[in-house]
Amino acid sequence: MPKIVFVNKDGSKTEVNAKNGQTILDVAQDNNITDLIGACNGSCACGTCHVYIDEETLKKIEQPKEEEENVLDIVFDVKQNSRLACQVVVNDKMNNAVITIPE
Repeated sequence: MPKIVFVNKDGSKTEVNAKNGQTILDVAQDNNITDLIGACNGSCACGTCHVYIDEETLKKIEQPKEEEENVLDIVFDVKQNSRLACQVVVNDKMNNAVITIPE
């Protein structure tokens, strides 16, 4: 069971246990991480679950698909490590991942 660290909008950190197969958005919702919205309920349509993923973890997960990239094109403050939390599926390689929620 990987541990995930969320960096909230106010800079505080919340460490939680995640289950393999969940999306980062699911993990956040299951653990009351209220800064991560996910208004489209994970359908990759709105970009409200935009997060920054630490560089080490980025190397261990799949690259975004075209659908995700299209949504990221309309999101503010996109960086090289931007992803949609609804599209990133947790696996054991993500232990100690740091997920930063942009302001």
